[in-house]
Amino acid sequence: MPSLALTEANNSIRVNLKGSMTSSTISTAQSYFMDDPREAGRLETKVDGRAWAERYLQPHLLPGTAALEIGCGPGHLLRGAAALQPEIFGTGVDVSFERIAEARRRVAGDIQAKSASRFAGNPRLQFLCANSQKLPLPDGAYDVAWCRHLLEYLPYRQRAVSELHRVLRPGGTVLLQDLDGQFVWNYPQDEELASQVERVLSVLAPTGFDPLVGRKLYHLALTAGFRDLRVNVEPYHLYAGTISDEHCQQWQLKLDILRPSLVKILGPAGAREMIARFLDYLQNPATLTYSVLFTVTGRK
Repeated sequence: MPSLALTEANNSIRVNLKGSMTSSTISTAQSYFMDDPREAGRLETKVDGRAWAERYLQPHLLPGTAALEIGCGPGHLLRGAAALQPEIFGTGVDVSFERIAEARRRVAGDIQAKSASRFAGNPRLQFLCANSQKLPLPDGAYDVAWCRHLLEYLPYRQRAVSELHRVLRPGGTVLLQDLDGQFVWNYPQDEELASQVERVLSVLAPTGFDPLVGRKLYHLALTAGFRDLRVNVEPYHLYAGTISDEHCQQWQLKLDILRPSLVKILGPAGAREMIARFLDYLQNPATLTYSVLFTVTGRK
């Protein structure tokens, strides 16, 4: 287990980790089948970090707030929160050394560019490489904590939500956000494509991947001990007829990132066929594809 050094002043949290990743961290990192340098960039093009923080977190981001994001990737959302409220103290946690290194590089670059914009960088942000299902953080240290598009990939997601409950102070706020219906909600159904998707999902299930995790967030939060829960559902993917060229390119990139896993499951020819069939389906003017985004908020 890494050794910890913790200092706390003016509501700030500073954790220094020494040592290597634990075996559980390595196992979790290897099970993430979307682990590709292009994935973080793909996700960032779909959401403005500051706008996201303004929409979902603004009432909870006050001067001196200690904020935590698990599954932070290269820190896009945490940096957006800091741009919205520069006086927060933020911690981002991710299982990948590479993504954490990139987050640190970006924050360092932001700070160097601060002369050009007062919101460009925030030295109060720190990024830790750790397993979100076993956080190396003290009890009751944070005022607000969140995760977005993380729980759909975790094999022990209840542990991660319970960890958020542990590290929040009494009265602290949690936000869980994830998808429901990705890849599986289409009409009219292409039977061959549906069979391929079902086979892929059955093989990925032991890694923790759950395309219907959104509907489970409320129960996860309730089981962890959160109260005053609120649930919101909104469209995420909604394609009626032929999708736009921009969205088609996003899906092409996503499927290309997924390709190595598809090859392992379906073989090279099967992977090519599934990707082509899925893209053809999205471009068919007679089809509808959709998924929804669940957001659950609550208090400790």
